[in-house]
Amino acid sequence: MTGRNFHQSHECAGFRAKVTIEWSTPEEIDLDLLPAWRSEMTEDIADSILAFSGPKMRDMVQAMRGYKVAGT
Repeated sequence: MTGRNFHQSHECAGFRAKVTIEWSTPEEIDLDLLPAWRSEMTEDIADSILAFSGPKMRDMVQAMRGYKVAGT
């Protein structure tokens, strides 16, 4: 399998939250040979997921540190 990984993390005072998005294709599929729009669309979807999760990771780290997080 070949694939790609994207991740985003937030760390403070040694506490860390990390979100990883990974996708893969069968070995016989070369990602570099696929039409560009397919990879671009997939990366846009991954980016939108990470954009949503960013503030939540900060909240996770603050909760681990013992702080009250608004909205929880």
